[in-house]
Amino acid sequence: MAKYVYISSDWDDGWYVDQTAVAWLSVRKIDPTARCVVLTDAKTAEMAPKSIQRLQSTGATVQIESTDLPTAVATSRFLKTGVVGLVEPPFWTLDSDTLMLRPLGEVRLDQGQAIAAVHDRNHKSGDLIRPEDALSAIDRTSFDQMPRHYYNSGVIYWSSNSMATEIGNRWHHDWMAQYQATGEHRDQYTFNLCLADMNDPVCLLDPTFNSLAINQDNFRVDTKILHFYASLAKRSSRSVMNALTETFRQTGKLDDSILLTATKSHLVWASGVRWELARRNWRGLAKELQRKYLQSTAATSN
Repeated sequence: MAKYVYISSDWDDGWYVDQTAVAWLSVRKIDPTARCVVLTDAKTAEMAPKSIQRLQSTGATVQIESTDLPTAVATSRFLKTGVVGLVEPPFWTLDSDTLMLRPLGEVRLDQGQAIAAVHDRNHKSGDLIRPEDALSAIDRTSFDQMPRHYYNSGVIYWSSNSMATEIGNRWHHDWMAQYQATGEHRDQYTFNLCLADMNDPVCLLDPTFNSLAINQDNFRVDTKILHFYASLAKRSSRSVMNALTETFRQTGKLDDSILLTATKSHLVWASGVRWELARRNWRGLAKELQRKYLQSTAATSN
């Protein structure tokens, strides 16, 4: 039975808590036996009680943690980097702006590997990103040598071996140190720095685990995890993710028609999905009218 962990800190009206529920429901649709833990904080629970209730109604376990950080973003990064100290592995951590479209399968780690992760992508083009492009000149000075890969911190499999726990603990420590020094929320940078210092103990997942469509209408056919990233997960975006979140806030349910149409048609934008639904509904209505016409014609001729 697979376990999935999400982080959700929202000190506003609970939109991102509801988005987390949508992300989790996409998993449960693919794997009905899956379990879910959502890490959040006391202020989120206070500010967005209705969204927390809707999230709990999906079967997710909501785990409220105490932090003293000044913003929701900093709090979410604190929980994200500290996840292995809060939830017992093995589990997947997925960002709340992801949708699971196909089963992930079993992760097989080779000797010396403790976690599984996937390449980061260019947030403008959607292409896989190289370490030399992801790291600034100043960032590179922190690495003894250029790493082989630059990983996304939003899709990670954490095994139950001791090295995975060591990675998680070090990531949290390093993130806290840089946050206290700079005030920046650089969880992905510290994640990659930690892995490079530990000789890259990572099973590299294939790109279908982190499919992204930016400035495109479609995503790849074999996508397992569709990742919207910040630009497509913003509330103002007309993405499929946001269409699903809007519906969930109204009904407390995942809109299967939107999700299935998006999956089958490989559509990212809500307008495209709604057009496709309208087209299919019209074709269905046209066929029904034709059937009735043929029946009436046959009855008249008899």
